[in-house]
Amino acid sequence: MAHFARIERQHQANANALLKPHGLKHLEWRILALTDELGDPTLGQIVDLVVIERTTIGKLVERMVQRGWLTKERSGADARAVKVRLAPAGQRVLRATVPAMIALMESYSQALDSGQFESFMSTLEQYGRQVERSGPVTRLDAMAAIFSCGKAR
Repeated sequence: MAHFARIERQHQANANALLKPHGLKHLEWRILALTDELGDPTLGQIVDLVVIERTTIGKLVERMVQRGWLTKERSGADARAVKVRLAPAGQRVLRATVPAMIALMESYSQALDSGQFESFMSTLEQYGRQVERSGPVTRLDAMAAIFSCGKAR
């Protein structure tokens, strides 16, 4: 798992360097892109998809509202839910940065031919589904797994 964390950390650094001239950080860009893709998501939906703690996302969204990138309003259907929308300034900064972010993502797959990339993505999706299906394990289960690594199944 440390491998995934290292890759994500490097991707964040790469993205932050690209986005800095626009006054934007990677996590802010992800929120803008998700808001655009989902069309008026709730704060809860953003939290679920960005996979960061609710309080962190809530504070970040509030700062983005103050910067004029997003707007917030209570949902008519559920007074507890807060709808998030892209403001015109958020639309402009997102449009200005999407080409660079697409180029960055495409640069990551340059070492793979299309078949290798498709296979990699399929494997990653399978792995992700298995992680989602697997629940927490007991300490004893974890220790057994550690000591059985590398042994024939």
